[in-house]
Amino acid sequence: MNIGNEQLQMGSSGHQLENNETVVEEILLPDCDCEKVTDPVENALPCPASEPVEAEEAKQNDIQREYPPEDVQGTIVNTFKVLEQVDHDATSFTQGLSYGDGKIYETTGLYGQSKVRRINPATFAVELSVDADSIYFCEGSTFYTDADGNGRLIMITWQEQTGFIYDPETLQQLKKFEYSTTAPGHQGWGITYDASNAHFVVSDGSKYLYFWDRDTLEEKRKVAVTRFDGREQDRLNELEYMDGLVCCNIWYSDDMSSLWPEDERNRGADVLNGIALGNDHVLITGKKWDRIFKVAFPDWPTLFSPDMDEATLDNIDDQTDNNDNVNNSDEGDTSAVSYNFLRTTKGSQTIRLLLDDLLQKTSIDEDHLFLSGPRRALTHLSELMESDGQILSSCHPLAHNLGRAAYQYFGGLDEAYDGMLGTEDAHLLRLCNAAYLHGVIEFHLRDVDDVDNLASAAREIEEKVCSNLINVNKGPWECHHGIGHGIIQRHRLDAERNIILKGINTCNETAAAAECENGMWMDHFAVSGNILAMETRMMAADVVVAQLKEALSSLDVNQQEAKYSSAIAAHFQLPPLPPTLQICRLGAAFQCLNYAATEYLLVHPGDYIGALQYCTDPSANINPSETNECIFGVGSQVAKENMNDLSILEEACQTLGDEPDASWLAGIPCFRAGLSYYMMSSGDRSPSEAGLCDKLTRYKQICNDYQT
Repeated sequence: MNIGNEQLQMGSSGHQLENNETVVEEILLPDCDCEKVTDPVENALPCPASEPVEAEEAKQNDIQREYPPEDVQGTIVNTFKVLEQVDHDATSFTQGLSYGDGKIYETTGLYGQSKVRRINPATFAVELSVDADSIYFCEGSTFYTDADGNGRLIMITWQEQTGFIYDPETLQQLKKFEYSTTAPGHQGWGITYDASNAHFVVSDGSKYLYFWDRDTLEEKRKVAVTRFDGREQDRLNELEYMDGLVCCNIWYSDDMSSLWPEDERNRGADVLNGIALGNDHVLITGKKWDRIFKVAFPDWPTLFSPDMDEATLDNIDDQTDNNDNVNNSDEGDTSAVSYNFLRTTKGSQTIRLLLDDLLQKTSIDEDHLFLSGPRRALTHLSELMESDGQILSSCHPLAHNLGRAAYQYFGGLDEAYDGMLGTEDAHLLRLCNAAYLHGVIEFHLRDVDDVDNLASAAREIEEKVCSNLINVNKGPWECHHGIGHGIIQRHRLDAERNIILKGINTCNETAAAAECENGMWMDHFAVSGNILAMETRMMAADVVVAQLKEALSSLDVNQQEAKYSSAIAAHFQLPPLPPTLQICRLGAAFQCLNYAATEYLLVHPGDYIGALQYCTDPSANINPSETNECIFGVGSQVAKENMNDLSILEEACQTLGDEPDASWLAGIPCFRAGLSYYMMSSGDRSPSEAGLCDKLTRYKQICNDYQT
């Protein structure tokens, strides 16, 4: 039951009930699956939930693993119901939310605006509010009962390494304490309480969860968190302990569009942040939101409350029973939410299995050895759909990505369709709403060099493909539907170029064309990066690319012909590709390249080393001075995202060379670019004056000497 993903990402199956209540089915979440804790002490791992956080919070990455991942079991929620929406103070920059002793407690952040509040759960009115000292940026909090049976509220702060304990009745500060978390920042993000083991669980934005003794506040242990597919998960944020589950937000992603559409949100509403567990519901809110959502789950007892009142469960079940068959229609594309199946261990293993089929690996099941690649993969998928309901419901993304991979691997329509057109096997192309058919057509049309040739390319598909599907149910219709997919995708690529050219021409008519173009590039990459990030999440492109590369790398030597080389994987890799830097040729390249890495980092948050590799990749086809401009941009962006921790900037830049030779010098301008950004943003205050150079090693002297 994936309650932990507060984003509550939904497909198109949500619909309105009486009293504005909403029921949503099949929430398959891309970024996390709740991790059921079999032993809360030994296995208290979180269910990461998606949530970006304010720009002021400089975050940490790349901490070395100290403990191996624990074994966990994942479950996914299928239904939930919004019971009620209640008013919430839209000035509250919510950081922590919890129930306790019949009340709701909220802590809010920002320097000079942080507060501790007690809220009436019946009216949701603020009963008592206390301002924190302006030197503290308040973060997570949780209610608990101490060893003497007294109710208490504990709160941590962002960068100050200081926590507080309050009397929940008066909100009087009873104790102030210091703590440390992951070096070097030792930040505080989220905190929750596990009463069964009398310890707090604490996050700091890294991949670790810390366990503090309730009475001594000493660290008992820490756990490095991994996802179900084995990848480490960092950026763990606000927490809530839920009967053997630790659920939390994950910084950098936010998909609340169905629960609360963006165009309906109050002005100034920021990201989601706030989970509070009630007796039969969960409260969900966010920073500066004007409302709190009260949410219930029909399968609640399987995870949270075995003793919940049966009438409550029956009431929830009755209102969701009639939605079991949503999204089972054979017409049209399935909901994009099914793409999240590929992000599970089972999903990624399934796409890898089908890619092995496609590449005709010798290890394939003997029952399919006589079939060629595409027929083998689609036949195998058809059999899996018959025996596995989860694969059946998620077959569209599997077949869609398979079609895209086939086109890139085989290099043409005829090869990708494997002679199935006009034969009895053509019915395989109709599987999963013709997703494989669409994937091939899309990538074929996206490969058209000149958009003026798009119509003739579409007519070629009509002649070669559509006309040979007349004996397949809705075959021609699905073929033309796929053509529509490909045409709009190709035009979208061309539209980017046209918009940039128009922007440059308009800037040239201003008094300061260079400054104008600089701002244009900054805005362009910010928008394009977000679009690419959204498409990547929706299509699970990163998962498919990883599996395709592994499949290609393990081909037999005699299969590695020119057209089957690893270059095919490069053509299918996750955007943005280094060749996208060529768009900078349209204008002032140095202005453009300085912001280009922004796009990469929006698709790959926190991957600063990858961003530098993006700039230096030979396929970018840019000269050394242009490469340096791109590197400068990465250095500036790293500093922008980590203003109070220049060791992250140092760690990234020094990868450009590890020894004191000519290549090592490349790291210095990268580092200096970050220092320059810091000084511009801090009002010309030097990093040395701010004490930020002390943590550095390789570039410590450069940092201390830097003034302008």
